[in-house]
Amino acid sequence: MERYKSICCFAFVFFLLPYIVFSQNLYPKREMRGVWIASVVNIDYPSIPTTDEKFLKEEWIKLLEKHQALGINALFVQIRPTADALYPSQFSPWSKYLTGVQGRAPANNFDPLEFMISTAHAYGFEFHAWLNPYRGTMKGEDVSLLDSSHMLKKRPDWFVRYDRQYIFNPGLPEVRAYLNEVIAEVVRKYNVDAIHFDDYFYPYKNGNEVFDDYAAYNQYGRNRFANLEDWRRSNVDSLIYTLSRTIKSINPNVQFGISPFGIWRNAYRDPKGSDTFGGSCYDDLYADVLKWLRNDWIDYVAPQIYFTIGFTTADPVKLIDWWARNANGKQVYIGMGAYRVGSQSKQGNWQNPDEIPSQIRLARQTPGVSGAIFFSSKDILKNPLGLADSLRQTYFHYPAFHPQALPYPQENPCAAPFIHRISGENGAVKIEWRDNAPSCEAADQFIVYRFDPRNINFENSRNIIAVVPAGRKDLVFYDANVEPDRIFTYAVTSATRHFKESPHSHYRTIRKNKDGTIERLYWMEYARPIHFCTVKSWF
Repeated sequence: MERYKSICCFAFVFFLLPYIVFSQNLYPKREMRGVWIASVVNIDYPSIPTTDEKFLKEEWIKLLEKHQALGINALFVQIRPTADALYPSQFSPWSKYLTGVQGRAPANNFDPLEFMISTAHAYGFEFHAWLNPYRGTMKGEDVSLLDSSHMLKKRPDWFVRYDRQYIFNPGLPEVRAYLNEVIAEVVRKYNVDAIHFDDYFYPYKNGNEVFDDYAAYNQYGRNRFANLEDWRRSNVDSLIYTLSRTIKSINPNVQFGISPFGIWRNAYRDPKGSDTFGGSCYDDLYADVLKWLRNDWIDYVAPQIYFTIGFTTADPVKLIDWWARNANGKQVYIGMGAYRVGSQSKQGNWQNPDEIPSQIRLARQTPGVSGAIFFSSKDILKNPLGLADSLRQTYFHYPAFHPQALPYPQENPCAAPFIHRISGENGAVKIEWRDNAPSCEAADQFIVYRFDPRNINFENSRNIIAVVPAGRKDLVFYDANVEPDRIFTYAVTSATRHFKESPHSHYRTIRKNKDGTIERLYWMEYARPIHFCTVKSWF
């Protein structure tokens, strides 16, 4: 009989396996769902430059609410677009994209970055501080309007003019030391979750124009490197290595992430590269991202794969798999080009409304990939070809918590909560619990689960019905969406800010009767109709 029961249970699990795998892929509990919020030329925030504190606050909160409604859980906010800042800085002037005039501060000594971070955390978002390290000005910008504290005014010898803009010379040790101080200031002053760079290292090539850094190469590189290209890559390597050590020395809980161009290197030039034929961050931008991953200098990578599936030059099917296999165990988030949806593009058929959803499904099916980041905020919110509707109604309909890019050793999960009462009230199921370890300061939130008692699965986020802040006086949730004559099982866990989850509480199983009353059940009461194997084996 015992052998028969074992075979029966195995057969039942085997039968359900495709459903379980599909559910976990469709509704992952941990997933990066990020959005880039660009400040340069007022792409996303603020929509217009202003010194008005009230306007800046209200527009930011509205942005949070819109992205929360879509299921977004992380914000990648551009706080330093062109050697300027959206925060009071010792090293950079106030950004003209914030207040209208470079160097002009917001009214009332308002610090937008402090406000953005604190409110983002209150809404449950991670906050990744996005900085452009080398960009000094935009193309064609009138440099006579730069503030006197801008580094181009103070140290013009640190810059190279290229493609009608000014770029910090990565080959100068003084530039790297300055950029290190810029990042250190942010990590010391602000409670950011991460420092984030995008794909702008050495500039994208502009025809046959020459990036004139030969004087620096002659002084610092000619006797040490066989060629200019290796020296340039070494310069960027040196910055990334130094910043990594600086960030971790100040706060080891701050992540350091890079969002490079989608192709590291093409296989026709390097067998380690991808089966692609486009420009590459290694050969064109002098960014050896694989080296940074291999040496543990960065904590996550978010390649910008702004191409459509089937695009022969750079197919996301190949690139997503390639990055997942070459990330050295680091988190991989796929940068997706929401800004291209619905447009005419040489990078594939962006008129297909299922393009981004197909890439989301592909990412979820690829081992080693932990989510996506979309460029940019305004493009998603415009709902091109129904993209925002698709995220809200299907792909991000259920909550997901941030992947753990760092170990966060100081955060120890609390003991399992205790459900001390479950009852009916005004047609809803009322779940009340308490923290079994009230001295555990790490608890940041409580997660309320509801299951079909025959399918207990804590990794499927569709079973999460509430996320309750730990600071609330009354730990209670009213589940109003319970159908009569249905049996459900509830459990509660606690989680730290970085989502180290506690063991779950004991199970509480109920039936809601047609008259609205709640009947508590014990597992043997509803085990009898199930003939596959005993319910005890699922608990």
